[in-house]
Amino acid sequence: MTKLSKLNINEIERNGQWNDIDPEITGIETNSTRVEKGNIFLAKAGATKNSHGVLFSNQAIEKGASVVITDPEGFKFALDKDLKTTIPFLLVRNLESTFDYLCQRFYPNKPKFVMGVTGTNGKTSVVNFSQQLIEKKNNSCVTIGTLGVGGVLSLRTDNTTPDQSLLEFCKWLS
Repeated sequence: MTKLSKLNINEIERNGQWNDIDPEITGIETNSTRVEKGNIFLAKAGATKNSHGVLFSNQAIEKGASVVITDPEGFKFALDKDLKTTIPFLLVRNLESTFDYLCQRFYPNKPKFVMGVTGTNGKTSVVNFSQQLIEKKNNSCVTIGTLGVGGVLSLRTDNTTPDQSLLEFCKWLS
């Protein structure tokens, strides 16, 4: 846990109601269903112009998020959709770089070796064969893809490529 002020986030504005101006932060999450007490909920733009992570801000706060971080466009989206903006919003200019920065702060340990597999056919097979070879050499391995997260830890994922906070969390666990 760390205080919000210690994270040195390059904020441009605060909105909403801040009961605690310097809350304890326990982690970062982009999926409101996975938010835990003290997390930052990072609300990113959706795939279409009618979707945005701020739509799930109330749910994130109810689950225990300390603050919602978004960009000015996200906060405008919240206002346009008449969302309850009494929750604490922290606005930043560059949401992606803020997200990168926060993931590095909360999950500082990186694996020594990362491998990616691209192509049209056979990626899952190549990843599974590679995992087996790596584990035969008594090395730990985590795979992420169509079948979820496998190896030294096992998680179900909603997407073939999970969001950055889950990827950083997986790297940190392995």
